[in-house]
Amino acid sequence: MKNLRKVIAMLLSLAMVLSFTASAASYSDVVAGTDAAEAVGLLSGLGVIGGYPDGTFGPEKTISRAEYLKILFVLKNGVGSEELYAGSSSKYPDVTSDLWYASYVNWATQLGIVGGYPDGTFKGDNPVTVAEASKMFVVGLGYNAGDFTYPYGFIDRARKSKLYEKLTGLVADNPAPRGVIAQIAYNFLFTDNAPGYGYYNQETRETDYKTPIEQTFKAVKEIGVVVATSTNSPGAASTPITKAGRVAFSIEGKETTYDLAINCDDLVGHQVTIWKQPDDNDELQIVAVVDNTEQSFTQTYATMQVASGDVDQMHKSDI
Repeated sequence: MKNLRKVIAMLLSLAMVLSFTASAASYSDVVAGTDAAEAVGLLSGLGVIGGYPDGTFGPEKTISRAEYLKILFVLKNGVGSEELYAGSSSKYPDVTSDLWYASYVNWATQLGIVGGYPDGTFKGDNPVTVAEASKMFVVGLGYNAGDFTYPYGFIDRARKSKLYEKLTGLVADNPAPRGVIAQIAYNFLFTDNAPGYGYYNQETRETDYKTPIEQTFKAVKEIGVVVATSTNSPGAASTPITKAGRVAFSIEGKETTYDLAINCDDLVGHQVTIWKQPDDNDELQIVAVVDNTEQSFTQTYATMQVASGDVDQMHKSDI
């Protein structure tokens, strides 16, 4: 099987001038060079999802309904606005205001993303199923929940929106592992023509659309080449690299050097996709660097390599 070899460098950057200071994050159970590595890397860089203190991501661990809502909230709103929904009363007797996830439940309830169980509870600690996550992702894209039957109407809409790309063998009623949620969340970011992301174009007088990554995170990508690092061909840069941790990129013919706490030695000479996001001062920060070089590899889901494929053959037990 042939895929893009996508090596993610996740960076928490402080400021961008001619150099850029950052720290790297990686997970021991996420295999570099896979679609899953790209998904987890970008989501981590954007603050959507994180790992565990032991340095693992836990791709096969289940994710609770409460944890899932936090992921969806950040996908929709970015980080830092949770307090807007904190402290308000909840319709669910098992969601009290002192729970860490109460604000996310209140937000999702107001938007019709969740409605709880027939007994009136929310059950935040229950593992989120593939069907539940699909429904919530679809409504998160701006679709009206009343227009679809549960679960397969939502599943069909999710398939048409390409939320299941890079995934196979999903079972609707099974808990959705963290690895699956990460891949669907990544696909969510790049969904085209979603009703919740439309805007009126004054010039064309028509409705245009942005992807969630463009609208929510204002993220931009650039294609460049890694020219040199401080430990691999430092003399290849137009100004030889003498400081440890520096990486030189050529972007649109212009060479720029960044201070990055990440080993990019294996990327020298490779074309890469560089994701940037504005900070509070509207200065662009690098959040991910993805290697675009094609490689072949053997896939094993247990080591966080998500199989590619489609979901055109969908039936009652599998998605």
